[in-house]
Amino acid sequence: MKFKKLHLIIAAGGSGTRMGTAVPKQFVELRKTPLILLAAKSVAEVLPIHQIVVVSHKEYIEKTKEIFKPFSASVIVAEGGTERFHSIKNALAYLPSAKDEAILIHDAVRPFASPETIHAVLEECQKTGAAVPVVPLKESIRNISHRPSRMALRADFAIVQTPQCFRSDLIQKAYQQPFADFFTDDASVAEHAGFEIGIAPGNSENIKITEPSDLVLAEHYYDRFFK
Repeated sequence: MKFKKLHLIIAAGGSGTRMGTAVPKQFVELRKTPLILLAAKSVAEVLPIHQIVVVSHKEYIEKTKEIFKPFSASVIVAEGGTERFHSIKNALAYLPSAKDEAILIHDAVRPFASPETIHAVLEECQKTGAAVPVVPLKESIRNISHRPSRMALRADFAIVQTPQCFRSDLIQKAYQQPFADFFTDDASVAEHAGFEIGIAPGNSENIKITEPSDLVLAEHYYDRFFK
């Protein structure tokens, strides 16, 4: 199915910080541009996005609106909730429920999703209705839920990234279920609602910037993704 319209949700964290900065990490600037704006641009400059909904803690709604003023696409700022689940549910209230439209949900601190990753996850979503980008594990892993710990085959696992892409009616239905502690991302919400999750190749540069050391890598990647 080729979707008639594409929408984008930018999922930002709460009011707390994790990088020792005066503002939440999504507002940290990379080359004088906030990460949250770079994350939106990384998708919106690749796909014809009809509507963007940016999630913001209520304390930063006006700041978020100011950041997105120069953005050409239509932007709505939605108030975040206590958990990511509630924040995305709030954002979905501004978007349609339709079989021929899709919603991409992207972390506000992932500015380096490649065009190849974005197109791949959209194409997989067109086939399955729900898709996530993944990258392989590079390190050895162990299952520590057992005593003693046990080896695990890293080929059986992958690291999940964003943007995650969903048929609009599917993700709207998934978010009608009650919140559960094991919802770690939007794909886990959709899967618990009974929907199959397709996988697409991600890109190794598509890191989630949460620590000061991540900004060093971000500086290295910037020129490869933005001019």
